[in-house]
Amino acid sequence: MTERSPQDTAREIEGYLKDNQLYYGSEPRNNGDASWTLALNNHTVTPEQESSLQTSFPEFIDTFHRGSARLMHSALTAGNTSNPPLDRLRRYLTMGVPEETQELWQQAARNGQEVFSSRPDMIVDPQGKFHIVEYNTDGGADKGNTQGINDYSRMFLGKETLGANLAKTFVNSIRQKYNDRDTVTVATVLPDNYRQEYDAQNRYFANQAQRYGSELGVRWITMRVSDVHIDDSKVYAVLDGNKHTLDVLDREFKLPGFMPEVNFEREVELVRAALEGRVEMLGSILPFQDKVLLSTLFDKDYSSAYDEDNLPAVRQVHAETAIVNRDQPNIQLGGNALTLDDIYGLRPDFSMVLKRGGDTVGSTGSKGLVISEDVSPDAWKKELDRALTEPLSGGNFWVVQRFYQSKRFPVRHIRNSRSQYKELQVINRFAPYYVRGQEGFRLGNILVTAGTDEETYKRHKNNVHGLRQNTYQAVSLNGKNNT
Repeated sequence: MTERSPQDTAREIEGYLKDNQLYYGSEPRNNGDASWTLALNNHTVTPEQESSLQTSFPEFIDTFHRGSARLMHSALTAGNTSNPPLDRLRRYLTMGVPEETQELWQQAARNGQEVFSSRPDMIVDPQGKFHIVEYNTDGGADKGNTQGINDYSRMFLGKETLGANLAKTFVNSIRQKYNDRDTVTVATVLPDNYRQEYDAQNRYFANQAQRYGSELGVRWITMRVSDVHIDDSKVYAVLDGNKHTLDVLDREFKLPGFMPEVNFEREVELVRAALEGRVEMLGSILPFQDKVLLSTLFDKDYSSAYDEDNLPAVRQVHAETAIVNRDQPNIQLGGNALTLDDIYGLRPDFSMVLKRGGDTVGSTGSKGLVISEDVSPDAWKKELDRALTEPLSGGNFWVVQRFYQSKRFPVRHIRNSRSQYKELQVINRFAPYYVRGQEGFRLGNILVTAGTDEETYKRHKNNVHGLRQNTYQAVSLNGKNNT
């Protein structure tokens, strides 16, 4: 393959990916949202790292999701019990969640809904080890960005990317799951007021899935919530004047409680139709992504829900996490029994992260995250006070997590619309996509978000969440190019 200059590559790709809106330029947008740029190099991993991502992590992730599903089933469906740990977990998960959503969760737990696709967020430490710090499951996990960046890397950078093509992996798993049907119509259902870039990214993914699925009898379309119709026996859409029955909903919309001022009436109707069997749901509406669930891996009250043989290894790859709660003053973190006073006084010999639990707009990005070494001791105490007080007024519970310093990696990225580029050594967030098939989870493509925000970079901040500017990369095995 002929070597391109970075400027030539930048000019060529801008037109192609602008419709997918993965590239916004060098300045944050006026509404405060971050801007994204595209890397001109891939993140590379070692053969040992590839092996663990392909063979070990699918089992680790499956163990975590199955164990947390057991816990949620017990906690959400049993009502008030004489089992204090289960009562406590139900309170952790449902604090601030409207009754309507809780009722939907209870039915989903009874129906045995399980995770279809899981995208853990990982930190790569200086020794090259992966640490899962949180999860994104099913809808809302950036599959459009992941597909787009990996397509871009293959087409324009000439790089072979790690993992299976994500759209093909989704289609193949759906085809396997519904192998008794000649055709399967999947609809990605978007909120009516979805941000333009999110809409574009999901439509991009759906178009790729339709392309791959057409030969396998899998049709993949995209529509908004208000475009879906429900009757007594089915869910359907009207396209080009024709009625099309929908077999599977790929949910990109939220439920009551995510944004207090939004009416989710139509979204609730669609979920109820799925729970009643009028349409299938791709994945689960249960809060598998809630950071509170990570704490159950390290709490002896919940460890029996997890596979005993795998639990030690599963714990090693997840960031140590504990609930912060005035009623539970003892905290297990870093292999030590700590108290709230220890957390207040920053006594552990490692840095810590406070994160808001739940699934609300306030738990995303940097809005619900504080790193102890990024703030003063007084500011840390103030933030911990906030975390302990919020549940008292109906807000979400918070967790405290061991902070893992990220290794710095080289990134060359497009800097602005004049096709200028820059090279930096940056921290990143590593996000592999896993999709459930007949033999368990399989690694799809990977999305790396590098923190190229200039102000953050200069101050050597550690927070890769909610930066004003990020750069996206695909992942390759060292030395691998397309042939």
